[in-house]
Amino acid sequence: MPYNVKQGYDARLEAEFYCDEKEYDTTKLRVRILNYNEGLKKIQIDRMNRSTKEKPFTFTKIGRLKAYEAKEISRMLAIAADKLLEMDPSQKEYVFVPREVKAKATKERRRKLKEVTESI
Repeated sequence: MPYNVKQGYDARLEAEFYCDEKEYDTTKLRVRILNYNEGLKKIQIDRMNRSTKEKPFTFTKIGRLKAYEAKEISRMLAIAADKLLEMDPSQKEYVFVPREVKAKATKERRRKLKEVTESI
């Protein structure tokens, strides 16, 4: 396949491992654990709105949250994060590397690479 051809999203490759949702009159909040194409499991946050109770929900961006929505999302995220760590303990370890440290490491690698290439 040519490198410049974009492949589309295929719903058959997406797997859902957990879902928690809270429905209000015209809004539904949902937190899920998904993976795509057997990749890394990740948490996804969804909001769906509808204009009246009779209409179906449609996907919208999260955008701004009301206080009660933020509290509910926080609760659902905490539960989902715990479940995700149970499923994949390797995600527990995350090391934050400040930008300055990354820049210094990159300079050091360039210096070493230059030394090696000059010695050849």
